[in-house]
Amino acid sequence: MSQPTLDDKYYKRCGVMCNLITNEFKNDEFDFMKNSETLQVEVVINKKWKIPLPPDYSWDEIQKNIENIITNFNKNCVSCFKETGTNIACPECSSCLCGECYIDSLRRNKGIISCPECKYSIGEIVPDENIDMYITHIKNTLNRNSDTCPCGGC
Repeated sequence: MSQPTLDDKYYKRCGVMCNLITNEFKNDEFDFMKNSETLQVEVVINKKWKIPLPPDYSWDEIQKNIENIITNFNKNCVSCFKETGTNIACPECSSCLCGECYIDSLRRNKGIISCPECKYSIGEIVPDENIDMYITHIKNTLNRNSDTCPCGGC
């Protein structure tokens, strides 16, 4: 699998977006990190939700996604409807999946995660033998962002 590349212009734009986010949403806590696989900058909102900053998203789209997450702070998973400790937000519509449903989607679709709400898909098909490696990485990432695993089954 080849690594995606993003240019300096993308990272400079992300720096501007990060400043806009922290200035616009002063009552919330944000962390910014680079995803080692996609190389995209991700926004961690209130230590609970993570959304990417795609290169083609406008400020309005990013702002809308963050507002949706903050407004629906205690939102349940859109797939299993359980309340979870850590959710993963769809970059398109901000609907939230719990870790278990996110992993189930990845496994079922062989590396592609699909939002049950808007049908947005992200990822790429990977060989069956690599799925467990992806799942382990996701579980480790989710565990770093919460005190206990949000999936309940990890």
